[in-house]
Amino acid sequence: MITSKRTNDGTENGWLLALDTSTVTLTTALLHGERLVGERSTEAERNHSIYLLPIMQELLADAGIRSEELSAVAVGIGPGSYTGVRIAVTVAKTLAWTRKLDLVAVSSLEAMALGGAAEHEEKDRAVALVEGQADAGTGAVALGDGQVAARSSEVALRDEQQRDTIGAGALDDGHSATKIASQQQRVIEELTESGREAGRTTWVVPFIEARRGQAFTALYKYSGDGWSCVVADSIRLVASWLEELRSLAETERPDLILFTGEPSQHLESIASFKLAWDGQVETTEHSVSARYVAELGRRQWKRGDTEHAHALVPNYSQLAEAEAKLLAKRP
Repeated sequence: MITSKRTNDGTENGWLLALDTSTVTLTTALLHGERLVGERSTEAERNHSIYLLPIMQELLADAGIRSEELSAVAVGIGPGSYTGVRIAVTVAKTLAWTRKLDLVAVSSLEAMALGGAAEHEEKDRAVALVEGQADAGTGAVALGDGQVAARSSEVALRDEQQRDTIGAGALDDGHSATKIASQQQRVIEELTESGREAGRTTWVVPFIEARRGQAFTALYKYSGDGWSCVVADSIRLVASWLEELRSLAETERPDLILFTGEPSQHLESIASFKLAWDGQVETTEHSVSARYVAELGRRQWKRGDTEHAHALVPNYSQLAEAEAKLLAKRP
């Protein structure tokens, strides 16, 4: 991957379009400076090539801008679905080249991890609010787990509405397309502040399913010192990866380990990890969301970390199955 570093004065007020098709979720978002102007996501597996351009066009139309007015495009480069990753990368490269836009490459796993961490923090705030209301006598004095979960969902929904959600559309095949109104997008700063206030270090382990006991995974962390990558993206056998993770955790002693993304096929291995590790472990499913691709992309763009359109390639982390079989047959 050839990286271009240059200062761009448009990062403060420019329009940035974000795309990701590395998983079953097709997701797009639009930033203006630091503000999230809109986001559309849909689960249309095997149809990303059909829906991506129309959804992009609708997102821009909702914001009242044309593609010529964009300053940059950020794209999730995987790892993930071999075909899926290439769809968003190809569209982003073409758009960057034809419109002379800055092109930013973002790890889809990092965007997934960031979104999972943000969702976890939001749930924690909701539970704290519910418990605070109960303590103050404004709710039930003793809430069961189910009641807390239900009340937390209500609080989360109300918070979402207060962030000016402007409704949802639908694609022709019935898949939903979410649209979010303008809001500040500073999740990393919020996570850092949360870590600082709590004096807590959280490890975030995202999973994208890769079959045969494998997953695309990595390790990210956040604390009062900020957000960072600890172990880079790769494809791993989950069982051995969790053994390595436990060994690392015993040395570093994080306050919380959060598994997120697509962990459902590996819950048994995660349960074994919980039994072996004496610290706090939580699991939350979270799809890739372009708003987090956009936030990571904006930060890289501001630093001048952009890519040459002709040189950018996806992070496959493995050969396509057909290619692997072909190579295996060669002498």
